[in-house]
Amino acid sequence: MKRVAEFLRSVVPTDAFQLLFLAGIVCLVVAHGSKWWPDAGPFNAVGVLPIIFAGAAGYFVCFWPGNHPVCRILGLIFLPTMAGLGLTFGFLAYFSGPSRSVLESTGSVIAHRIYWAQTLLWKLPQGFQFCLIGLFLIAIFTSRLAFGIATLPLSFWREDLPRNQKLLDPGDDYNC
Repeated sequence: MKRVAEFLRSVVPTDAFQLLFLAGIVCLVVAHGSKWWPDAGPFNAVGVLPIIFAGAAGYFVCFWPGNHPVCRILGLIFLPTMAGLGLTFGFLAYFSGPSRSVLESTGSVIAHRIYWAQTLLWKLPQGFQFCLIGLFLIAIFTSRLAFGIATLPLSFWREDLPRNQKLLDPGDDYNC
């Protein structure tokens, strides 16, 4: 039991809010394998590819945040994910929209389509839900990072140091 506790301690970041960032990235990675609408066919891939990129970029930002980590998070994670969600939802709304009648007026068709898209938002599949949860968790961490409360890159505990120097400094020459 002690070895399990030591292992878990070694893989959990020292800042608890860094777990939010990691959990959000995991949600983005899991989202592309989750259920999306099959109606859009190959157009789903166009919307899912930016989300796959955002998940991979999230892991990159975890360990190499650069000088402006908030800008990297916004540009490499939020922007592609929002673009992918927008494309996927747009394709879905266009291809699986309600059928229209020749006898309907143009105004009622547009109003009916807007109402249909609003009701569709409440029936989102797992892929959308994972993306939205991931973005929410990453947004919480990013707001803390912007205010200087949280830090990047991830820092872990080291067991080979004295008790008062247990943090792994990313600038150290520490090769595992």
